[in-house]
Amino acid sequence: MGKTVLFEKQGKTSIVEHFHTSNSIGDANGKYSLKSKYGYFRTKGEETISNDDIKKYYPDISKRLTIVTSYVQVIQDGVKVSIRFKYIVRSRQAGGRYFKVSRTTNFVTYNTKTKNFYSGRIEKKNKKLIRKKVRCNQFRTPFLTDLRLSIRRTFNYFKSKTGTWQDMISSNTEYGSYGDEVAYKAIECFAYAIFNKNKKLFDYKSNHLENQLYRLYLQDNEISFPDTFAQYSVIQIPKRVMKKEGNIVNCFMKSNNIRGRCARTILNQNKDIDFHTLNEVYHNLGVDYFGKLRKSFFSRSTDGMYNAWFNMVDVKINSTLYDISKNDKKRIVSLINSCNTIDWSLIKNHLYMINELKKFNEDFKMKFINRRDFDNEHYELTELLEKYKEGKVVRIYSNEFISDIEEPIYGYETDYYPVILKTSAQYNEESKTQSNCVRTYIENADSFIISLREGGLHSHNRITIEYRINSNSLNRVQTRGRFNSNVSDIWNTPLDILDERVNITKNKFKLPKLLKEFTNGKKIEREAILPEEDNVKFLHPVWNEPIPNHGSSYIENNIEINDLPF
Repeated sequence: MGKTVLFEKQGKTSIVEHFHTSNSIGDANGKYSLKSKYGYFRTKGEETISNDDIKKYYPDISKRLTIVTSYVQVIQDGVKVSIRFKYIVRSRQAGGRYFKVSRTTNFVTYNTKTKNFYSGRIEKKNKKLIRKKVRCNQFRTPFLTDLRLSIRRTFNYFKSKTGTWQDMISSNTEYGSYGDEVAYKAIECFAYAIFNKNKKLFDYKSNHLENQLYRLYLQDNEISFPDTFAQYSVIQIPKRVMKKEGNIVNCFMKSNNIRGRCARTILNQNKDIDFHTLNEVYHNLGVDYFGKLRKSFFSRSTDGMYNAWFNMVDVKINSTLYDISKNDKKRIVSLINSCNTIDWSLIKNHLYMINELKKFNEDFKMKFINRRDFDNEHYELTELLEKYKEGKVVRIYSNEFISDIEEPIYGYETDYYPVILKTSAQYNEESKTQSNCVRTYIENADSFIISLREGGLHSHNRITIEYRINSNSLNRVQTRGRFNSNVSDIWNTPLDILDERVNITKNKFKLPKLLKEFTNGKKIEREAILPEEDNVKFLHPVWNEPIPNHGSSYIENNIEINDLPF
C-alpha cells in the first residue's frame, strides 16, 4: 500500500527588500547597511508581494528576495501514520544570482505494527543534509505540542503578511486563530488515522498532548497503568521490560528492588512523585520504617524543582546509602511525620556530614526529637566539619556580574539588597545568621550563593539563595529562610526581579575562580571549567584542578602546594 495524503494545508509568503541605488560615504557602517560578499547595500524598505510579482522581481538582483513556503500533512504509509510540518525558505541576497534553500521538517510518526511513537527533525540546506534527529517514545519532551505551536505561529505569520490582524482570527469560534484552526485540524486527522488502525483515540484537544500519546502507547502495548500514569513518562523504562511485567508500577518496583503495600499505594495513587527521593528513602530506612512515613512526603513541591530534574533517569535509580541505626531511623520517621516543611535533601545532607566526620574519628550521635532540635544539630554539624577545613577562601567573579546583580532592588515600602557571597567570612556569617550549612558550599564550582536582604546590606531579615551553574543556564535551585525554612510570598517580587537579572547576565557570565590560603601560608588558585570527555561537554563546571581534601596531611606537614598529587 502506497502513501495516502489524508490532510494537507499550504501557506506561502514572499518578501522583497528594496535598497538605495547608491551609497554615501560612511554608509558601510550605517545602522541600515547590509554587508555581503557582493558589497554594501543601504536598506530602503520591504514589502510583501504576490505570486505574480515574484516573476517580476525574480531577475532583479538589486533586490533581496525571500520566498517562505510551509506544508502541513498527515500521511498514511502502510503501518505508519505521520503528521509532518515542512518549512522551506528560498532566499537570494542582493547582488547575488542564486537562491539558497533551507528545508526543515518536523514530524511525529506512529507505527501501528511496532506500536512506537517516533518524533524528530530533519534539516537540509541546498539539498545537503545538515542535521537529522529521531527519538523513540520520548514522552517527557513536548514533541507534538511543539509541532502544534510551530504550525499555529507559522500560519498566523502568513496571514499577518497577506492581510490585517483580523484575518488571523478563525472564522470558527471553536478556535482562537487561523493558525490554531490549521494545527488542531491536522492533529485531529492524525488522531483519527491512528484510531482507524487500532480503535484507540487520544484527546487531540488536550493541552497535554504527550500525556495523551503516552496513555495510547501504554494501552496499545497492553501495559497496565494507574490514573497518575503521566508522571511515569519521565522515567526511561524500556518497552520490553514493561511488557514483560505488564504493569508500569510493578516494573518500577522490581527494577529498583522495592517491596511492600505502602510503596505500591504511593506509586499508584500519589501525584508528582519524586521517584529519586522515594527510592533513596526506601533503601536507607528499609521497608518497615518506610511504611510508617506520611505518603505526602514523596510528592514534589514547587520549591524543589531541582529534584524534578533528577527524575529524568533510567528505570533503575542509583541511590546513596548511609549506615543508619534503628533509633536514628525512628528519629527520622518522627521528624518527617511531624514537620511538613522538611525534605529529604536536608536530611540527606545531615547524614552526609555525619558520615564525613567519621573520616576524622568524630562519632557524632543524632539526638534531635523535633524540627528545632534538628536545625540546631544541623548547625552544630557544620561547625564541627568546618574545623577540618583549613584556610581562607575567596571566590572571584567578574566586576560586571557583581555590579549587575548587587544593584539594590527598590520596592514600594522597602528595598532589598542582593549580596553575592565571596569570602569565607561572608559564608560563615550567613551560615551563623541563618542557622544553615551554606558555609559548606564555598568550594562548590557549580553554584554560587546570593544573600537577599531586606532593608539594608547588614540586615538579618534575609533569605539564602543557591543558583546552579549549567553549561547554558543559571537556575535558582534552593531558596531558604532561617533554619532552612520555606520563604513566604512577600519575597516573590524581589525574587522574580533577581531571577530576571541572573537570566539576563547568563550570556556574559564568566565561570568563577577560587583562591585559597592555608594556615601554613601556602596558596592555591583554581578556575572553574566545563570539562570535555569523548567530545561530550559536561553540564556542570568543575575546578580545573582538585582542591586538597579537608584535613589533608600534606598541608599539616607543610609540603609545597605545587608538589601535591593533583
